[in-house]
Amino acid sequence: MNMIDTIIQDVIDPLISRPRNRIRSKDYDFGIDQPELSRNELEAQYLLDIIKNDSRFRSNAEYWVGVTREVKNLVLADSTPEGIVETILRRMDQGEEN
Repeated sequence: MNMIDTIIQDVIDPLISRPRNRIRSKDYDFGIDQPELSRNELEAQYLLDIIKNDSRFRSNAEYWVGVTREVKNLVLADSTPEGIVETILRRMDQGEEN
């Protein structure tokens, strides 16, 4: 029986995927010590922090916070997917100009 187990392991083992999690997340302090911040301000602060972690958007992070919030509002307003994509593409073009 051990021989059969060994054969099965030899055949199946290469087929098993073993992904490695190499994500290094940043610990976020969710503003518990800043009760004076409104929910809107807190959202903007964390979006800015997240966007600044991406070197592609860092130089214009505040602009991308605005884009992110605009897209969020379009989704919440049940805008069409086409309208959302159009807005994103337009804002991407505008962002490249800035």
